[in-house]
Amino acid sequence: MMCRFLRKRKKPDLKIDGFSWDFAQSLKEASAYGEGSLLSNPQGRASAITAQVNFIRANIRENDRVLEIGTNCGHFAYLASLLGAASIVTIELRAECAPAIEMLLAKDLGITSIIGDSAQVLPKLSGPFDIAWVDGDHSMQSALTDMQNCCGKTRLILVDDYDICS
Repeated sequence: MMCRFLRKRKKPDLKIDGFSWDFAQSLKEASAYGEGSLLSNPQGRASAITAQVNFIRANIRENDRVLEIGTNCGHFAYLASLLGAASIVTIELRAECAPAIEMLLAKDLGITSIIGDSAQVLPKLSGPFDIAWVDGDHSMQSALTDMQNCCGKTRLILVDDYDICS
């Protein structure tokens, strides 16, 4: 008989004042949208999460005005607020994300949420913003439309993930 010792994986320490894995998990559970999110599966993706958070940390400056396209369960907006963003405007198309967004808004972190199609909302949205985080529809055309609609409204556009082959 062979014995195996299973090492319990830990959630990564993101070194962000005020951050709570429990709150991040509750945001994910509140959203009825089934897509993965920035902080999903922290034990299984610890190094990937740490790398992405470090990338975000390197690009968000204290008092930045941030525009997010694709709120999902609110993990990016949550992190951006804790990293010192002065304000965050986040746009989400899916109504099933609303319970998580409401939980996030209740924290009073300087976040404003707009429910709607970014292709329709962005052209009407006044800036300026310091950073735009594009993580909405993952098709290439939608991501390109979001990036084009951010031009002139921000100094920096960061794109999370999209399907380059679509």
